[in-house]
Amino acid sequence: MIAHLCTEKTADQMLEGIVRIRDQLSEEEFKKYFQVILTDRGSEFTKADEIEKLGCRLFYCDPMQSGQKGKIEENHTILRYICPKKADLAKLGLRELVLCQV
Repeated sequence: MIAHLCTEKTADQMLEGIVRIRDQLSEEEFKKYFQVILTDRGSEFTKADEIEKLGCRLFYCDPMQSGQKGKIEENHTILRYICPKKADLAKLGLRELVLCQV
């Protein structure tokens, strides 16, 4: 799982986060791991055209169907156990790019 810590839940922050991840990976790695981004319909993913210009495809799950995202929901459960909502992730040392495999 690859993540970027955003300070706000906005479309600009999400796009910036994806660009920062792309810049940290090789072009080959980015194309390999980000062929598809599957997400919910949150407002932070409204810049679909800009995201797809980076070389990936963005698809949305149906409302209230988190099971359509498969294994990622398990990862979210584990991450929430480690880092509960409203936890100060910066105090845990999570300031930039976080790479973890669950």
